[in-house]
Amino acid sequence: MNDEAPLTDAGSLERAARLPSLRDFNVPLGALVEPGAYDLTASFDRLSQRVGAAPEPLSVHFQVSDARSWYLNSGPTGCVVSDQPEGPPDVEVVLDSDAWRQIASGTMSPLEVFGRGHMRVRGDLAAARRFARLLHRSDTEDRPSPHES
Repeated sequence: MNDEAPLTDAGSLERAARLPSLRDFNVPLGALVEPGAYDLTASFDRLSQRVGAAPEPLSVHFQVSDARSWYLNSGPTGCVVSDQPEGPPDVEVVLDSDAWRQIASGTMSPLEVFGRGHMRVRGDLAAARRFARLLHRSDTEDRPSPHES
């Protein structure tokens, strides 16, 4: 994924959201933090819990430009968050704390934040999509099925 000009108009963002390669990023993550909470570390801890185990290793580096870095490393035994890399990441995400809070609160999807020019992503698109699917998998696992009361 390359750094590109923002998709600032609604039509461009809407068209991008329909692209099969970007569809996984157009769903808000759901709340990783309580409303009004500002503990970024807690949000990344919750993110790692939601990612959980992955069939093949996956590493994502989040650089929150006005705070610090978090590395999520997922594999068959689960997902660990740390402030030190275990190796080169598959995907790097650079954004500021306000943009991360919009994603972590479920207010905006990652694609919306990216499309507005508030986030840069570089690395392996296939790995980024696997990461997004792991999050969506845990979203559906966290929700009760329609047959449960």
